[in-house]
Amino acid sequence: MDIIEIFSKENCQLCDEAKNVIKKVKMSIEFDFIEIDITKDKDIFEKYKYDIPVIHLNGVIAFKHRLNEVDLKNKILSRKNFILSKNK
Repeated sequence: MDIIEIFSKENCQLCDEAKNVIKKVKMSIEFDFIEIDITKDKDIFEKYKYDIPVIHLNGVIAFKHRLNEVDLKNKILSRKNFILSKNK
């Protein structure tokens, strides 16, 4: 199953918008969703403090700053289709 991680923090409007998009997409595509508060880890904070939200798809950066429903769906589905075609 795919894993979507969002690196964000409280009081971040772009982060809240991205979380809403992810939750909406999750209603139609199955994946695990993990929220990571960058303020809880010094190394993660230093890495992403100027780029949040940062969204990973299976451990790889997929989006920074802004996210929309169509792009997220396309990214997830194109990955699923790639895996399916490799397994034929």
